[in-house]
Amino acid sequence: MAQFAKVCLILCVGLQYVAGGSNIDYVYKSEMDGWLHMSMEPATWSDANKRCNQDGGVLASPTTGGMAQAMGSMMVKNGEKLMYSVFTGINSIDKEKFTSLDGVKVSSMPVRWASGQPDDASSDENCVELTHSGELAAISCQSELPYFCYKQRNVTCGAKAEGYEWEPRTGSCYKFHRVAKPWSLAKATCSDEGGNLAIINSYAESLVLKYIYKKNPKSLIAGAEDGDYAIIGFKKSEDGEWVTINGDTLAAAGFQGWSAGEPNNAHGWTENCGSIFRDGRLNDCPCYGYSYPFICEITL
Repeated sequence: MAQFAKVCLILCVGLQYVAGGSNIDYVYKSEMDGWLHMSMEPATWSDANKRCNQDGGVLASPTTGGMAQAMGSMMVKNGEKLMYSVFTGINSIDKEKFTSLDGVKVSSMPVRWASGQPDDASSDENCVELTHSGELAAISCQSELPYFCYKQRNVTCGAKAEGYEWEPRTGSCYKFHRVAKPWSLAKATCSDEGGNLAIINSYAESLVLKYIYKKNPKSLIAGAEDGDYAIIGFKKSEDGEWVTINGDTLAAAGFQGWSAGEPNNAHGWTENCGSIFRDGRLNDCPCYGYSYPFICEITL
């Protein structure tokens, strides 16, 4: 049973990394600067559109070169087709006016109709499929096909201070503070800026914080007792359990990867607050009397 749980944990972590953290099952595609989810489960056009909307997305269409490239690349894996075609958000009651859900005409898209299309083979071919070869064809909206859902990248972090950067792998915005502060003042600073001390919710997110830390060498950090670990959002509760600033246990939050030998309470009773080493692993640190760099997060 323990081995089974371990395998499940590894699989879940892997899925979170591919999906980008908060956008589970969505993949960030830089060529279109947004998120795509590929549903292999066939659905009618109406059902596909409804499912995308329920998830906060839209039924994707190849309206730009980047979108067409991203959709095409995800339809093929290791040189083999995953599916022949997918529904797009393109539809029309009038065959002369096929448009995407956001009003882009097919004539303005970087894709072409397949030869002889739209052919009006039946009176209800008011929807459009995208083939693996990158061509469009009219099809009945009652057909059942795989499809893509699209989410636009949210570029607004909503911070009250400069320096926050959006991270596509998690969907959150982060800021590394190089001017060291004690844990409580670091937490207050993040709150004043519209965020919170960063909380690690997955192994993938620990790698993101490791990457952020790497861009901030010790030579750029001011006033720190130690520049090799940074304050983040967890601490020891009154009953002695390590919890996030939201009150969740580390296990419930999704990451409890302590560095080897930690927590070790090296400063005696004072190491009741949380931080990370440069490798993204967890460390206990003093809550008072010592200053460290810290990482703020705004969850979108």
